[in-house]
Amino acid sequence: MVTAILRDVTERRQAEQALAASEQRYRGLVQTMHELVAEITLDGVFRLVNQAFCAATGYEEAELLGTSLMSYLHDEDQSHAREDARRLREERRLIRNSDYRFRTKDGRYRYLVANGDPIYDAAGHLQSLVMVCFDLTERKMAEETIRRLAYYDALTGLP
Repeated sequence: MVTAILRDVTERRQAEQALAASEQRYRGLVQTMHELVAEITLDGVFRLVNQAFCAATGYEEAELLGTSLMSYLHDEDQSHAREDARRLREERRLIRNSDYRFRTKDGRYRYLVANGDPIYDAAGHLQSLVMVCFDLTERKMAEETIRRLAYYDALTGLP
C-alpha cells in the first residue's frame, strides 16, 4: 500500500514570485534615483545603498554594506544622528532635513541633508530606515565663500 499526500503550492509559489518581482522593481527604482539613498538597519548598519550614494562618497557598494553609518559621520554630528534615530524608534517621528557631514573615501566630508522614513513589518514593528539624502557640499562651500567675502578683506584676509 502506498500513501501519497499532495499539497498544492501554486499560491505560495505565485506569492514568492510576486515578492521577488516587487523587490527587483524596488531595487531598480532606487538604483536609478539621482538622490543618495540608503537603507539602514535598526543597529545603524548599511543594508542597501544606491549608485548615487556610492558616487558621492567614493565608496563601492560592497565597502559600505554591513558597516556602521556612525563610523562615517563627523564626530560632532553623531549625537544628533543618535537623537534622530531615537525619536524615530520611540516617538515614530520622521527624520526631516537633518544635516550630517559624511566622511568620503578620500577623507573629506560631504554635507548631506537627510530625510528618513521607517520601514515596518506586517505587524507594525520597525524593521529599518530608508534615508534619502541630498548633497549640499557645493552650496555650503559657496555660502562660506560669500560669508568670507562679506566679512573679510580680500587682500589681507583680516576681518
